[in-house]
Amino acid sequence: MNVDIVVAWWFLLLAAVFPVSIAASSLLYFPLLSFYILLGYWTFRRWPPQWSGVEKAFVAFWGLSVLSALLGTNPWFSRVRLGKDLYFLILVLLTAYLARENQTSK
Repeated sequence: MNVDIVVAWWFLLLAAVFPVSIAASSLLYFPLLSFYILLGYWTFRRWPPQWSGVEKAFVAFWGLSVLSALLGTNPWFSRVRLGKDLYFLILVLLTAYLARENQTSK
């Protein structure tokens, strides 16, 4: 089975589940995110991050979140909030995936 087909179905299932259940969307999203980051040598060649405004906004957003967590009154609780901020990475994933789809369709 082709990896592109599996990822396309995974995104479709994620889109269907996101409005219904945050738990089910987490079970679909975080494995996909882990796959994309941990296998970066292969996945970044296939779906490279575009470093457009979305990716730069994520880096700025994440940097401010980490700085706020470290300088806050309760850094242990802030790590939970940082985990929730990872949902913003879905924009980076979708941008990388859709850029490849756009290039292959031309």
